[in-house]
Amino acid sequence: MVDDVFYVLQSCCRRAISTSNINSVIAVLSSAVSLLGAEYSEALQQKMREPNLGAKLFLGGVGVQKTGTEIATALNNMDVSSEYALKLRHEIEEQCAEIPVRFDAPVETTNIVATISYELSEAEYADNEVNDPWVQRLLHAVETNVAWLQPLMTANNYDTFVHLVIDFIVKRLEVIMMQKRFSQLGGLQLDRDARTLVSHFSSMTQRTVRDKFSRLTQMATILNLEKVSEILDFWGENSGPMTWRLTPAEVRRVLGLRVDFKPEAIAALKL
Repeated sequence: MVDDVFYVLQSCCRRAISTSNINSVIAVLSSAVSLLGAEYSEALQQKMREPNLGAKLFLGGVGVQKTGTEIATALNNMDVSSEYALKLRHEIEEQCAEIPVRFDAPVETTNIVATISYELSEAEYADNEVNDPWVQRLLHAVETNVAWLQPLMTANNYDTFVHLVIDFIVKRLEVIMMQKRFSQLGGLQLDRDARTLVSHFSSMTQRTVRDKFSRLTQMATILNLEKVSEILDFWGENSGPMTWRLTPAEVRRVLGLRVDFKPEAIAALKL
């Protein structure tokens, strides 16, 4: 029974995920969870609920060997089922992670970010504080395209899905920011943008999201420095509790995005 049940569930889940249709995936996964938690679980436990089971085993009598064999089989089935369930979950998570997150509105908004300037004057920085150029638009797009799924998913599945969306957005933003030029106020703007994103996404999931933004946050820290040599106050033995997610080569590349930092000063750094 165990092998047959999990083979059918595995086949159904694979087929649903291969459609890349979120409604199909949710429907099949919900049915699979319901089946395992109800009918299948009940079938596994049924033999263990037999009346006077202990007496039959330890007092002996007719059929005791048969009963003992059936109980051993039932316990083995429970153990194997637990192992299969974990394997099935791991496989489903891996397959879902391979499906590209495709939401037109968030993608379009991240494309808009590519047109936003971070070579800011004081007046432009102040204006951005009042008229946010892209962050709120992105968050609204994510909420519109993601929040409706929450009542359809378990809390754990929804968290996993939200984190897939965050992964896509963060990677896209990192690529875009690495192609820009920054003033010091632009670096401060990026820091403000990253903090807003972390704060909002933290409210959408039960798991921490701060680590996902660590590279972007560290880029903002570098771009907000007064001078090139200040990076040494945060690097190596001076890093304190900070764990750098950027390599020395990436740190130099980020420093090179500042319009007022000299290439020779960056090249002279000993990181």
